[in-house]
Amino acid sequence: MFGLFLFTIFMLINIHKASQSWLVIFSISALIIPYIVAIVHLKNVINISKVKQDQSRAVKAKADSQLQSELEENWKEIEDELDSLAGSIDDIINDNDKKN
Repeated sequence: MFGLFLFTIFMLINIHKASQSWLVIFSISALIIPYIVAIVHLKNVINISKVKQDQSRAVKAKADSQLQSELEENWKEIEDELDSLAGSIDDIINDNDKKN
């Protein structure tokens, strides 16, 4: 890119010396077009990378949400099991107390 910039400056100096109107306009247009193309390309690359980042964030958020809901379901099942075990232990203790 830097080489193209130096070439552009060199060509503009030489074209200005020739000072033929049509040649100056054509040459300036031909020398500026690569810069315009490069800028547009960079903007597209930046936009694509932003879209990919947004998509990856959305996928991660969805995965986190699913994981959170699964964790809550599993925790609820564990609490139910613990309540059931506590009830069974209470029943065993009560039966044991009645026997004694």
